[in-house]
Amino acid sequence: MAARGFRFYLGHFVGKLSYAMLRALGKNATYFPGDLAIKICPDYLFKIGKPEKVIAVTGTNGKTTVCNLLSDILTSEGYSVMNNHAGSNTNSGIATALMK
Repeated sequence: MAARGFRFYLGHFVGKLSYAMLRALGKNATYFPGDLAIKICPDYLFKIGKPEKVIAVTGTNGKTTVCNLLSDILTSEGYSVMNNHAGSNTNSGIATALMK
């Protein structure tokens, strides 16, 4: 894993704080927290920890639905699953999902 510096921790803290505030206001907070973290630390996605195993779903339509179905199935079988339920599959959306 890359060395994490002040900018990473500041971006992570600000992103998590914005996530908590947006959720308290009843918002989804799928994009903005990750966007803040990346603006503060441009290599945030490189430095944040990632899962050991990844299942990638590609295609034109239905990716979010398929991912949510896979997540539900694996969770019901006792696996620990991280999923971007909102389907915000941009760098900012992925950063938000990883920061949660």
